[in-house]
Formats: sequence, C-alpha cells, structure tokens
Amino acid sequence: MAKFNDRYKINIIMENKNVNAEWARKVANTEMSSTAAIQLEECLNKIKDAVGRNEMNAHLRIKVEPIVIKELKDRGFKVAEHDNQYDGASINITW
Repeated sequence: MAKFNDRYKINIIMENKNVNAEWARKVANTEMSSTAAIQLEECLNKIKDAVGRNEMNAHLRIKVEPIVIKELKDRGFKVAEHDNQYDGASINITW
C-alpha cells in the first residue's frame, strides 16, 4: 500500500505533467495577471482622460507588461515604450 507522501508526489507529477514550454508561452501571452490588469486599467483611464481634453495621446510613467502593450495594440492604439536612467520607464499611447 502506498504511503500518503508517495500518493502526494504522484499527484504533483500528474498535475504538472502538462507544464512545458509551449504551455508557458501560451499562458504568458494570453492570460493577464492581476498586475497587468491593473496596468491596463491605468492606461485606459489615462486614455479616457486625454480624450476628455480632446488630446490624441496619453503618456504614463510606468513600466507595463508585454501583454498590456499587446492588448492596447489589439485595440488599435500605437504604443511606444521609453526607458532611461533619468526619467525611468514610460509609455506613450496614441490613436
């Protein structure tokens, strides 16, 4: 009879059997983390504020995850990332 610890190890192996590079790429490129969701919300709020001022771009001084940039581009926005020692990370979103 298998011990509890042995069954636990087998369950972990079975649960992690589908964890491979293909899975990791797919999840990383399609599923938005809570941090990325917050970043996207910040971007969209800045866009709405800029539209309210009749502007055609929004500038944020944040570093965003690649999936946020992809989502913005999928929505038709142009996104330029900037990063330097003096100003730090920022993005410019235009439409």
